[in-house]
Amino acid sequence: MATITIYKHYYKPEQIADGEIIGGRKPFPSEHTHEVDDGPVAEWAADLIDTEGCTEPSSYPDLQVGHTWYSGNFQSNNYTGERCDVSAHLSGFTPEEEREIYSRITGR
Repeated sequence: MATITIYKHYYKPEQIADGEIIGGRKPFPSEHTHEVDDGPVAEWAADLIDTEGCTEPSSYPDLQVGHTWYSGNFQSNNYTGERCDVSAHLSGFTPEEEREIYSRITGR
């Protein structure tokens, strides 16, 4: 079964200096795994990844089937100042599905 796991690392303002994380990443991020719904798998996956703000593939300009994940820029909470680093990781997709997801995310 194909899944997408979304990892979210949360940081307080004092943990970030000049865009860098002081002391490294938290060892245990928030995580949620989504199972593929019925319907067009690649379209569903690309929509979920895009909704999470993960539009930057780990391999660019060429897809590395089975080894590519997607990340995005920090998301900020304007009320608390907390920032969130999000990444999306694929599992169980066919190479063809991964290629279509990559194409939908990157436009390539």
